[in-house]
Amino acid sequence: MWASWNWLGVACWTLAVIILIFAVHNIRKRRLKMLVTQRRHFSAANFGLDLLLIVIVAASFGTMIYATFLHTDTIADSSAIQLDYRYRPLVMQTRGDQGYLVRVHNGSGHTPIQTYTYWTEGSKYQINSRDATISTGKKIVPAEAAAYPWPTKSMERMENNTRSSFVAVIKATYKNTPFNGLGMHAGRAASYHEIIRIPSDLFVYIDNPATK
Repeated sequence: MWASWNWLGVACWTLAVIILIFAVHNIRKRRLKMLVTQRRHFSAANFGLDLLLIVIVAASFGTMIYATFLHTDTIADSSAIQLDYRYRPLVMQTRGDQGYLVRVHNGSGHTPIQTYTYWTEGSKYQINSRDATISTGKKIVPAEAAAYPWPTKSMERMENNTRSSFVAVIKATYKNTPFNGLGMHAGRAASYHEIIRIPSDLFVYIDNPATK
């Protein structure tokens, strides 16, 4: 979603380009004037002004490149990141005499990615293993998803209410702030992850098991 503060980033990038064009034009114009009117190849004053313009251009582009491409906020930084949580109770599916809550499809290649399919009341969802973790142990939040700030009490309530059969979703979004706008991140997704909580591995159906 495009947020209002992103226009600050657009304006600053435009200004940086204008500064670059002005600096190149100004340096070239003064150098030609020095060669034609003064018949000199070097001037301390010209060199100092050239250096100043180069520093200004480098600073403007350096700031914008950092804000747009290099700067990252931690997901727990509440001043820059907004966290939203959702919960989805799972609905069991059957295949023959087997009941399952999650269907897993193994990908191919050197680093295969799994695809998880699960069902809720009236809906079907698919997500890959880069953005989701299946949890079957005593701990609701497995080690693979522990880097995210999950709300422990809410998840414990879902654990009790659904008998360990639910999906917890965390979505991190960049807030509409001046600095996020400077990097044109405001309103955009910062991170996303799901925990697919099931009672045990018995409720996982793998439709294409890997073979040696």
